[in-house]
Amino acid sequence: MANRNIAFTISTNNSRTVHLANLLSIDGTTEAAVFETAVGAPNDIVKAAAYLKPTIGIITNIGEHHLNHCKTLEAYIAAKGEMISSLQPNGILIINADDEKTTKLDFKQFSGKILTFGIHKTCDYRASNLEYSTNGMKFTLEHDQKKHQMYVPGLGEHQVYNALAAIVAVHQIGMGFLAIKERLMSFETFNRQMKVYNGPNGSTLIDDSWSITLLSLKAALKVLENVGKSKRKIAVIGTITDLGSWGYVIHELAGEIIASSDVDVLITIGMHAKIMEKPQKS
Repeated sequence: MANRNIAFTISTNNSRTVHLANLLSIDGTTEAAVFETAVGAPNDIVKAAAYLKPTIGIITNIGEHHLNHCKTLEAYIAAKGEMISSLQPNGILIINADDEKTTKLDFKQFSGKILTFGIHKTCDYRASNLEYSTNGMKFTLEHDQKKHQMYVPGLGEHQVYNALAAIVAVHQIGMGFLAIKERLMSFETFNRQMKVYNGPNGSTLIDDSWSITLLSLKAALKVLENVGKSKRKIAVIGTITDLGSWGYVIHELAGEIIASSDVDVLITIGMHAKIMEKPQKS
């Protein structure tokens, strides 16, 4: 069950216009397809699902993003929740039990199976004993009263959450935990997304300048705090996109998050990212 012919989203290319290309990548040898759908505006998931016909849906987390079209956080939560009605009637919905915003979703009309993952709350697939290791995270996967040792080559608690979501999905289609452990170790992070480097004069530098949210910013700073202990810490942070009229407010909140962290040097990329530089440490 470990080797399968998979069609999948390339890099972070999840725009509405790419769904046709994704579907055309499926042929008679394809055994499974894994596609990320954009949630840039209301009805994005509904429209995508009309073509993709998903049988398994994953909601990893719900942050503050794409408010230029969704207008409010409540509308963005509702847009994410479209995954519930977009799955096939006997589908599987996989959600983050630790994400408080998922509690605002309405599951009443969903007739399929709901599976949860997390770290801090009781759930179907739980990670415990998280430990920073060389370029990755070690953790214990707890499921069905059994424990399995796992490693994901990405730093930070958020990478464990991402790993858990993937583990639930592939386990549900028949992959065993030994095969999952092997495949998980081949994971590679994207360029400019939570990349950690040895900086000048013995410092630690983190580059998270691609596409960020407040959630990913908090995750990046947590990683920097853990791997850069007793060192000078440098953060390279990019603009938070697709915020519309919320742009100033969200970037100001980002600045407050950074100001309350242990960052010694902040480097911003993008015009709106400069707003983050205003708050000062007390």
